Amino acid sequence: MKLSPSERRRRILEILNSQNSVKIAPLAKEFSTSELTIRRDLDKLHNEGLLQRTFGGAEKKDYVINEFSYSKQINTMAEEKKRIGLFAAKMVQNSDVVFINSGSTNLYVARALKNKKGITIVTNSILVFIELRFSTDIELVLLGGSYRPAIFAFTGPIAEQSMKNIRANYAFLGTDGVTHQNGVTSNDFYATPIIKNMMRFSQNSILVTDHTKFGKTGPFKYADISDFDAIIVDDAIDLKEYETDGVIIHRV
Repeated sequence: MKLSPSERRRRILEILNSQNSVKIAPLAKEFSTSELTIRRDLDKLHNEGLLQRTFGGAEKKDYVINEFSYSKQINTMAEEKKRIGLFAAKMVQNSDVVFINSGSTNLYVARALKNKKGITIVTNSILVFIELRFSTDIELVLLGGSYRPAIFAFTGPIAEQSMKNIRANYAFLGTDGVTHQNGVTSNDFYATPIIKNMMRFSQNSILVTDHTKFGKTGPFKYADISDFDAIIVDDAIDLKEYETDGVIIHRV
């Protein structure tokens, strides 16, 4: 089956992620297309900052995020994230199925859900999995796929495919930035298809984030604000302007 340009470029990035460098001729053969097409793909990905062009191919380029390390993120706004997690957990009832993606705020959601009984939690996050691994009253499903050390999570086609037969009551989703103009964004290119699938296959999509993410924009958009059913955020700032997007805002 012939791939669309966007899918072909995504597959190129997955190959690059696993072997650190690629060459134009083998890629053209792999995708049954011309070397000129592959050269254009690599140029586009280079211009987007996702790889480093080299003579005859490309090399892996680590995406540098200008923010705290992940461990510091977990401890930043800890009290606010704890309140957000507790509020999110109150939404979940016995027998519910819940998607949780990677992210520091979602780790607090997982902690708040730890003592629930009879629920199913589906996640691509290693940290969420570790947090809940001893919760014997919870059915815990870890999505497989390609491991992304930068976000401690699995992504890629295997993870995306495994979600298609799951229907969740809630998807609790984090973000790296929220603005009216650019919507809800992520810093990680590979994470966005997973998040989109979680939204697609859940009845309720809930954005969980502290107020510091408002006004920021990551490089990869995954949704509009209006795509969410609710936002759970701390009460440090006034978010009335976002109520016009038709989303319920819980300030905790």
